Amino acid sequence: MKTAIAALLIFEIIVGVWSICAFTPDDATKKCAEPQRYSSDVIFRHYYSGYSTEESPSFHKFVDCVWKEWGFMDNNFVINYNAIKSTKIQPLLITGICDDIPKERTENPFVSAVEECQRGAPADVRAETIRHCIAEHYKANLKK
Repeated sequence: MKTAIAALLIFEIIVGVWSICAFTPDDATKKCAEPQRYSSDVIFRHYYSGYSTEESPSFHKFVDCVWKEWGFMDNNFVINYNAIKSTKIQPLLITGICDDIPKERTENPFVSAVEECQRGAPADVRAETIRHCIAEHYKANLKK
């Protein structure tokens, strides 16, 4: 019995270590978070759980800033979908969604999410609207 419990604990530790995602902001994210006084915890919470109506304007400014820094959007707020699809930035930092158990897939779930959102987007869409769309589709694609 003790051996079985020990083996189970070791397995859980190994799986837990392999499935942990750490939301670690890059320089662009830190730069854009500063004026809004956002910590990495606040950014992740807003990405993952949403935000209030009162928080919306400042969070939209934050996302606009980060997307401009990453080259996902120009100064005229035009979104560059090709830049998003070809980025080396981890999807977790863009969406707040963790692919904690990667598996082999025929399609890239992040790129597929970007393409799904690009197809339905009006020309004047906000960066946060597309970011949220990508996050929702990415999360669904990870389950496939």
